[in-house]
This record gives sequence, C-alpha cells and structure tokens, in this order.
Amino acid sequence: MKIHVRFHRSRSWRKFRRKRLAVLSLVVIVLMYALSLSANVWVPHDPEEVDILLRFAGPSWRHVFGTDEMGRDAFARIVYGGRVSLSVGTAAMVLAITLGSLVGAFAGFWGGAVDAVLMRITESMLSIPVFFFVIVTLAILGSSLMNVILVISLTSWMATARIVRSEVLRNKELDYVVAARAIGCSGPRVLFRHALPQVFPSIIVSGTLGVAYAILIESALSFLGLGVQPPTPSWGNMLTGAQSYLWKSPMLVVYPGALIFLSVLMFNALGDGLRDALDPTMQ
Repeated sequence: MKIHVRFHRSRSWRKFRRKRLAVLSLVVIVLMYALSLSANVWVPHDPEEVDILLRFAGPSWRHVFGTDEMGRDAFARIVYGGRVSLSVGTAAMVLAITLGSLVGAFAGFWGGAVDAVLMRITESMLSIPVFFFVIVTLAILGSSLMNVILVISLTSWMATARIVRSEVLRNKELDYVVAARAIGCSGPRVLFRHALPQVFPSIIVSGTLGVAYAILIESALSFLGLGVQPPTPSWGNMLTGAQSYLWKSPMLVVYPGALIFLSVLMFNALGDGLRDALDPTMQ
C-alpha cells in the first residue's frame, strides 16, 4: 500500500510539473503569501500613516507606487491589503471546506435519513441568492473581520459537500471499505481512515477554487463598505477609496484591481492543474 501511495504521488507530481501555467501559479501564490505575511519586516512605511501634504504624490524612490488621497503610501497599503484579502480568503476556504467535507461525508457514508436531511439543507442553501444573503447578514451583524470570514464560509460550503458526498458514495462500495467493515472496523473509523482520505484530491482542488471565490466576495463586500473597514487596508476598500479619484489618479484603482484579478486567475489556474494531476481518470 505504501509503495502504491508513493507511486501515485510521484506520478501526480510529474503530471503537475508538466502544467507550466499551474506551476507558475503556485510560485506566484507562494510569493504573494510570503511577501504579504512578512510585510512588517521589509515594508518601510505604515499603511495607515496619513500625510495630507503628500496627497496624490507620484511614484518616487520614497513612495514606489505614490500616495493616495490621504497621503498614505500606496505600496504599503497594497502589500498589507494583500495580507488581509489573502488571509480572509484562506480562512473562509478552510472553514467552508471543513464544513462541506463533513456534511458530504456523513451524507454519503450513512445514507438514508441522514443523507436526505443533509442534502435537503444543502439544496436549500444553494437556492438562496448568496451575495444578497451575505449583504443582509453583514448589515445586521456588523462588518468585523471575523463576521466576514464566517459569512463567506457559511455560504460557500455546499459545492464541496456535494462533491465529497458523490466521492464517498462511490468509494464506500469498493473492496477495501467492504474488507474494513468485514474485520469489524467501526463506521467512523471506516469513514475517516479509509473512505474520506480517498477524497482528498477533490477537496484540495475545491479548496484552491474556494480561495479565489472568497477573495472575490471579500473584495466586493469591502468595495460596498460591508467588508474590512478603513483604515485597515484591503484590496476591496482601496478600490472604494480610489473610485472618486479615478481620473485624477487612475493607478490607485489599477493596483488593487490588478492584484485581485491576478490572485483569482492564479488560484483558478492552480486548481485546474491540480485537478488534472490528481484525478487518476485524467489522461
């Protein structure tokens, strides 16, 4: 079994390396996380430091991307804003993937009434207009960072639940699961030790796509004033602050908009590459 697992991993890695766009996406994503998380080490300016005398300053050695409408360093805000946007996307994805995997695993493995109830809940959530539900919820509960993460995760787990359920349904009838049951393994042990690990490739792919989705939702909420609140920078609220000065200083819109586009594109490309590499049925 261990030899088979190692062979499968090495074969998946070889297939992934042949996907040049996916490898490039992985490198870019790692760099984005590394640079944003270490911003307090290498970025010289405070992203919230205001200098009215330097409003809309152009790029210079001191301010690489210039300054915004409040005289704050645009480069520092971009980097620290990336920390917020990427952290929100990652945290929301982890919670959504965990919840969706548990719901799908229980529904697929136990079936019957458990499957019926959990899938009806999943379908009910899918029928709700997610973005409007998120807006209303944040308008009621408030726009704290934790609320944003919770609301995004609680409205984006359904696709993962359906994927995991279908995979568990397929795997629970295979010989190794039947054999585990035959030697007396309990239901939870069979599920978490034997059936669910086989679904990890699908969960990983769903996770990468989920980060892109969460970044888009967070950026849209921050743009509407319901996400991360100023003066804490995020790519979404930077767009909000810059939209009134589009013609005066258009680059203040271009910088965060380009990074939102780049991050979503890279996560989607990485997800496609992982799907092709990890799916044993893909040739």
